[in-house]
Amino acid sequence: MEAYCYCRGPDDGTAMIQCDICTGWFHLRCTGLSEDQAELMDSFACRNCIQKKKEELVAQNINLSSGPDPCEVKASRDK
Repeated sequence: MEAYCYCRGPDDGTAMIQCDICTGWFHLRCTGLSEDQAELMDSFACRNCIQKKKEELVAQNINLSSGPDPCEVKASRDK
């Protein structure tokens, strides 16, 4: 039996939604979405993919901020 969702449970016949990023399937009850809300959505990203994206953005920001301060560089050129 294949496991799905955050709960790692099976497809039990209840409403599910597919993540547009990882293509995993999630029970609506586990996502906190109602069927009406899910029907109105154009796309869905699971919390795992959202967290991964946040971590990527934080890592990019750290990489960008590890260089010299642009204000200090400008000040040293103005001298």
